Amino acid sequence: MDVHSRFSRCIARLLVGVLVANPLLSTAAELAVDAAGSATSITQAANGVPVVNIATLSSNFTKSYRYFLEVRDDSY
Repeated sequence: MDVHSRFSRCIARLLVGVLVANPLLSTAAELAVDAAGSATSITQAANGVPVVNIATLSSNFTKSYRYFLEVRDDSY
């Protein structure tokens, strides 16, 4: 493979563009929390990094999840 061919240079430029643009676009994404009856929140650390505080699961959810696991295990 000729590394100096037009195709190889085009692929290299595309990869460089993706590697440079990916972090820039991901930091521009907005984080949002569905606040409908949820204690989950988003705060910001001292260095500016967003921190997601995940709410504790309700007892109803944990009971239904345990039931799901029991049913799933019994089906094998």
